[in-house]
Amino acid sequence: MKYSRVLMYYLLLASFSLFSIHLSAGKAVWRDEAFSVLLSQLSVVDIISVSTQDFSPPLFYLILHFWHTTVGTGALELRVLPLLFSLATIGLLYSVRPLVFTSLSLSDNRKILVFDRKIPLLESLYYILVTCNSVIVYFSLELRGYSLLMFLILLWTVLAYCLTKKRSALLISVLALTSSALMYTHNLGLIWLVIGGVGVLIVSILNKNKLLLWRFVPVYLLAGISYLPWLGVMLSQAQNVQQSFWLVFHPLHSLAEYSGLITINEQVEPLKPFYGVLAILGLWLSLLGLVKAVKQTNFLQFVGVLFFVTVIAFYGTSIFGNPILYKRYISFLSPHAIILLFTGLVTLYQRLPRIAVVSGLVFIVLVLLVMNDYRLGLSKTHYQELQRMSSVEIFTDEAVDVMPCLYYHPKCWFVGNPKNTPHYIGTTQLPTIVSITSWADVKQSTFFVLYRKQLSQEAASALAAQYVPIKNAISLGDDVYLQRYIGKI
Repeated sequence: MKYSRVLMYYLLLASFSLFSIHLSAGKAVWRDEAFSVLLSQLSVVDIISVSTQDFSPPLFYLILHFWHTTVGTGALELRVLPLLFSLATIGLLYSVRPLVFTSLSLSDNRKILVFDRKIPLLESLYYILVTCNSVIVYFSLELRGYSLLMFLILLWTVLAYCLTKKRSALLISVLALTSSALMYTHNLGLIWLVIGGVGVLIVSILNKNKLLLWRFVPVYLLAGISYLPWLGVMLSQAQNVQQSFWLVFHPLHSLAEYSGLITINEQVEPLKPFYGVLAILGLWLSLLGLVKAVKQTNFLQFVGVLFFVTVIAFYGTSIFGNPILYKRYISFLSPHAIILLFTGLVTLYQRLPRIAVVSGLVFIVLVLLVMNDYRLGLSKTHYQELQRMSSVEIFTDEAVDVMPCLYYHPKCWFVGNPKNTPHYIGTTQLPTIVSITSWADVKQSTFFVLYRKQLSQEAASALAAQYVPIKNAISLGDDVYLQRYIGKI
């Protein structure tokens, strides 16, 4: 039995890795990813300095810095880093499977064959659901800190639950370290620690054990001390967020953002109908699991309470503060959602087995459709085509395109003042953005212009006097074009 279980572990992890690498090979580095890479190429001191002007703390960028010095700056090599974080998340979900099954009091007698060895059917279903989580797949190939954030939050959940069961100096130290890493990875990590504190309070009330709270005092104290150097920076970042936040919130329409718990694809608009069906089915099963979980007095209850508090906190914060209810932001809770989804399926099977079987099969089919959609393409704009133009300089006045351009092309210039671009784009923070004041400063005999939809009026009038376009513009997708110009003879 142990051999067959380990074999399944490696088979599923290998399949996940190969699929993620396959997707990564065809995915262009987009704006936020390019920002991460360009920032990570600076010195450690400069990374921390630039991060103080950005929206996020520096931990992921620092890890990426040491990673790219080891493996190089190619997109495929760099994306192995988020893949490793995602594999760690999946491995941790595998490891908590006994806690989930014990919470549900499952005796799994039905078995299936894996390489001529029998393993329990429900155990296999759990592993498949975890490995085929489209949200984890999506962020496994993105050069942003979300895969690390997802892993740390799940790790915090597991460690915090263990602390509710047994007080240990080592456990307190590791949990405090995890809490510190969370806060230095993303500002959502700070929000999570508040949510975690509220969750522990609720669990202590439900279980009538007020002593649980005291076990977490040293954890929060140690984590708070470690965060003091960044506290002033965080308050400044919060002010920047309020001044330049780009998200909007609608009390009803924004409920659709909770679909990020189940599936996500920001590169295709509009999404195909099966994304919505998958999200609705997954959220319904997760809700069934949540109802079951909060009635327990074990790991499932802890997961369920944290899940519930997070869902309410994101909605409430979006009403009274910044609109953080956004698919990308709520996605860090996807591992918790998959645990509750499995719980919901088991609960449904105990009452309505036929509906449960159909629901499970439909869910898996929909997940496979999403995975196939990922395979068909996850890039709106194929910036990698810029590598082919490496011998000729490129100019652009599009702030959202200059960082991918600079990543793929060493001679990419921004036309204008980067400091006048929206703060959330990132060009104002990076010192490596090379620029000229206006299109009149372009003196090359031949060059490319990168633009969206059509040339800006300033560019068109300035270039028309001295240059002519040659051939047709090259479409990179998402209304982004590359046009070559040559000086008039």
